[in-house]
Amino acid sequence: SVRVVARRQSALGCRNTGGHDQPPNPPSLEVWCSVRILVWIWISASVAASVSAQPTASAAARARELVPVGSTSAPAEQAPKLGEFIRQIDGVLAPSAVAFGPGGELYIAEAGGNRVAVFSAEGTWLRYIGDTGSEDGTTASQPTRPAPAGAESGQFDRPGGLALAPDGTLFVSDTGNHRVQVFSSAGEWVRSIGQRGANPDEIYEPRGLAADASRVYVVDSGNHRVQVFSHDGQRQNTLGAYGTSARPGDMRNPRAVAIDSRGRIYVADTDNHRIHIFTADGNPTTMFGERGYMPGLMAEPRGIAIANELLFLADSLNHRIQVVDLGGTKKYDWGLHVIRPR
Repeated sequence: SVRVVARRQSALGCRNTGGHDQPPNPPSLEVWCSVRILVWIWISASVAASVSAQPTASAAARARELVPVGSTSAPAEQAPKLGEFIRQIDGVLAPSAVAFGPGGELYIAEAGGNRVAVFSAEGTWLRYIGDTGSEDGTTASQPTRPAPAGAESGQFDRPGGLALAPDGTLFVSDTGNHRVQVFSSAGEWVRSIGQRGANPDEIYEPRGLAADASRVYVVDSGNHRVQVFSHDGQRQNTLGAYGTSARPGDMRNPRAVAIDSRGRIYVADTDNHRIHIFTADGNPTTMFGERGYMPGLMAEPRGIAIANELLFLADSLNHRIQVVDLGGTKKYDWGLHVIRPR
């Protein structure tokens, strides 16, 4: 879901937040980017509102209030409307992930600010979560200075994923530090899960997250797999492995994960341009998608979320959101494709 934001940044020529592949953007460009992609934050928010296995009706309704959806492959009356644009949020530095809290708050991971910002449903800045360095996040107005990257408990280095459990527990993919950090519903640091490496229990460049009442699903992107942990950090399962074949479960640089109401797990296999479906026990069952720009094809899917028995897919290099049923049958598109993927 949240990769809609990252890829929209790429389309605007302002994606880089640093990392092993590219140097970070200068601060002036990051600020410009944060203004240009605000509407896409809300597109992501509308998709990400239903990442949990059983989204609340109020969260789904709130998501539908944000951005209008047009259809390029179905009559307008057949395309469900996600809502209309209401407002924008300023001062967000390179947003990389969004999620809604149980009380309606909007959580935004700022990869360029090395922090998680929390806003009210009306768009009012409330606080920062994590150690924000020179700004402690408790002042009455929203700080605009980015926090330095850090590796201590509660500090972040390019956070790249968010998920909230039904009880409000917050999980953050601390991508640059190769771990997932856990915070209470009050925003207090609880623990870290994982460390850098490729062995079981280890993580390399975690990205997307999903959480239910007892587990957190971590897209272990650098290790080409999804790891499943209990909320207290005990590894329970590993899904997938590196591969480029047509075999379900073979993945290359996955970026996102979602869970449906029956516990089935959906993984965006980004560099293989497809979606994998696993049983609740972690067994691969099927997959759909292949590289392309025609209807039903995809190019580097980087975000997925589930709502109303539909899968919303951020088809990043095709500059659109595809909506399919849970078996992979296409329903409609949002967005206008103007450039063939590389």
